[in-house]
Amino acid sequence: MNITKGILRVASRTLCLVAISVALIGVSSGKLRADTIVTVAGSPTAFTGRAAYGDGGLATAANLGYPDDVDVDGAGNLYIGCQGCTSGSYPNAIRKVTRATSLISTLGRVDHTGPAWIGHSASGDIYYLSYEMVFKLTASGSSVLVAGGSGSSCSLAVTGLPATSVNLGLCSTRDFAVDPSASGDIYIAVATPGKVFKVSGGLMTTVYDNSGPAGVAGSSGTVISSGTLSANPIYGIASAGDGNLYISESRRILKVDSSGAVSTVITSADAGGAGFRSIAAFGDFIYVRSSDFRVREIFRPSSSSPYIVTVVAGNGTYGYSGDGGSPTAASIGGAGIAIHVTTQPERRGRRGAIIPRSSTVDIYLAETSQHVVREFTLTRQR
Repeated sequence: MNITKGILRVASRTLCLVAISVALIGVSSGKLRADTIVTVAGSPTAFTGRAAYGDGGLATAANLGYPDDVDVDGAGNLYIGCQGCTSGSYPNAIRKVTRATSLISTLGRVDHTGPAWIGHSASGDIYYLSYEMVFKLTASGSSVLVAGGSGSSCSLAVTGLPATSVNLGLCSTRDFAVDPSASGDIYIAVATPGKVFKVSGGLMTTVYDNSGPAGVAGSSGTVISSGTLSANPIYGIASAGDGNLYISESRRILKVDSSGAVSTVITSADAGGAGFRSIAAFGDFIYVRSSDFRVREIFRPSSSSPYIVTVVAGNGTYGYSGDGGSPTAASIGGAGIAIHVTTQPERRGRRGAIIPRSSTVDIYLAETSQHVVREFTLTRQR
């Protein structure tokens, strides 16, 4: 597979009285600009243990105990699933940062232990995955079971079964995704036995299976091109809203299209040997966190073009540093990722000059051990 890697050039400028470090990445599809990385929720110094803290105040002053995942809706509001945001036997909670005010609130508690992954539908419903089950969070803050169960087994033959009757108790659920289109379908990734399940209309089916050796057809009927479960455990999934589902395995990124066909997007060799972790996608924009504590953009300008792989955040060291500077100079940790994409069409400026089509991508990173959520913004002209 032909992969074109971007060449990084760094410049600086001042915008809105704030010093901005801008990374200009020259690629065949145009210029990619990155502004500074900043903390938008939580603070390592504000973390005071597993107790409710900060509701009604600025998100950057709030207690975010071990945020595992982050999600962002169409209006830019932020949703955070954390393991230590409330007091009590089960301190997990779903919290919201309202974009217009930067204030934080608690939407509901998660009455289970372990990580909480977050997703939302086009209609604004909030979902979370915790303890091998997917729940819908109601307006009152209560939880309604949508899929899965916490018994002492792992259901494998799921096709056609009611989603709430499928036992995922020992399936090692790793991530889930909600289709941002009107369908609202839910996808659940399980590391063991290496499958992706789909919930549509209350019923469950298998859309991807990597539990067998290389070349063996999965239950979707599509031949797995390479690798085995032990070599490529699933770490994340993302629904791009255009009919495509992206699966992040340890050593490759896969695409499952609307027909069920599976293809390889890139492998770890295209990322300097780094393994892949959580993933976010919208349309033709794909972002993945890697085992080398970096965030990479995987971009394809057209269906006939090679994929372009570019490091857009992280300096390769684990930690929490670099706020106010270039994202690629920052130390980051690892957990969930979310993106919010806004596209401006080609237009004419005041003097008649054509301003190329551009897309702005806000990227949010949940940093579990640092108790924060960080953000940086990319702008791509094409």
